[in-house]
Amino acid sequence: MATLDTVRFSDPASVGRAYRKLSALPFFEGTWDKLLHKGHKADNRRAVVTLAFYKRAMERGEDPTNVPGDHHAALTLLANNLSAMGETALNQSVAPGHEAHEATNPFSRYLGLSERHLLAALVRLAQADTHAPGSPECAKANTAAAEQFAAASLRYAGRATQPTWAALTQSTRYRSADATLASGLAHWEGQRPASAVMACLSALDTFTTLALPEPAARAREALNTIVAAVAMQDNTQALLEALAKRRATGQQFETLASLHEHAGQRTLAQTALRHAGQVYSQRGEDDAAQRCYIDAGTLDLAAISSERIAHAAPDHRRALQAYRQAIELFDKAGLPKEVERVRARAAEVEATQRASVREAAKPTPVARAEPETTGSPDAQVKRPAPQAVPDVHQALEPAPVASVEPETTGTPDARVERPTPQAAKLGAGRPLPPPGPDVG
Repeated sequence: MATLDTVRFSDPASVGRAYRKLSALPFFEGTWDKLLHKGHKADNRRAVVTLAFYKRAMERGEDPTNVPGDHHAALTLLANNLSAMGETALNQSVAPGHEAHEATNPFSRYLGLSERHLLAALVRLAQADTHAPGSPECAKANTAAAEQFAAASLRYAGRATQPTWAALTQSTRYRSADATLASGLAHWEGQRPASAVMACLSALDTFTTLALPEPAARAREALNTIVAAVAMQDNTQALLEALAKRRATGQQFETLASLHEHAGQRTLAQTALRHAGQVYSQRGEDDAAQRCYIDAGTLDLAAISSERIAHAAPDHRRALQAYRQAIELFDKAGLPKEVERVRARAAEVEATQRASVREAAKPTPVARAEPETTGSPDAQVKRPAPQAVPDVHQALEPAPVASVEPETTGTPDARVERPTPQAAKLGAGRPLPPPGPDVG
């Protein structure tokens, strides 16, 4: 496959030349004759070449938009023409530990893992059609197809910044949800309501995320049918408990609650909301749990969620707000002892908050600076600490006048007294002393 190493995927002419060259190579027939036992050999060969181009494009981080042949048509052709040996080799190429067979398995050599997952999904969808619609085998095959589509979507998502890979990411997510919905319908036809609801809820989540209103409406309609039938049999509580064991999410319980609410079944809606609150609470999502419990009318559980919010609050203000809400909810629930307990706890938090405010208001003491020393221990130079702000009253007192020593010049016997500059400054404005006897 050295030809694929030199192809320029952004150049249609380069891609076309390589495609024609590879499609004419006879070794493909020898490799795939036993794996594809139906259809025309030339068509099978072109389908393999198309998918081989996609494999190399993904490995090189290129967009395969210029590759001849239709991606989905190539996969469908191979899925329809697989022999039993081909199906075995395909399953080996997507099973855990498939890396050990990369060099010898033709599917691993010529098809990328994404395409192998898609091919396996198509094979499993075909298998589902061979089973009775409500049988466990039909549901299982559809679930297996959904898993293969989902695995392909995850692989494509790694290149979703490029148009072709982005489109494949979306389409495979849709096909995974569609197969999941088919599995749910098979479970419902086989009277397995919990499995049916879980599958339909999962499909609805994906369709809603992908903003696909028509498929979402199909999933919602299926859910409405199942939920209404279960309610008529008075089995809703058992259904909700079964869903909890299957780890239904809080959002999924809220979806069921909305279905019951829309059908005018307020009591069943509240039951579903309580289950949603329990799931959120177990996950530590106390705000969501509180909301569901309030909507369900279980104010005592909502108050407990408020307390948990207070305990985890990042500051006193948020904690006090949550405690006050807990007090209000316990009061409405008619639990006076709980009201007093939480009120006492809130008072403790408020006292702590006030103490913190008082402590923060105290002036910060000025630290006494130690003299900084430099040099060796034997020859240290002391630097004065920063001068403190003087006292106002001290600053107004007159400064003492230093005495002035006479400055001498020359020999000790012929001294001339001269005022220093400081003395001259201090003497300015004073009366002169009387002249000595030698002054005429």
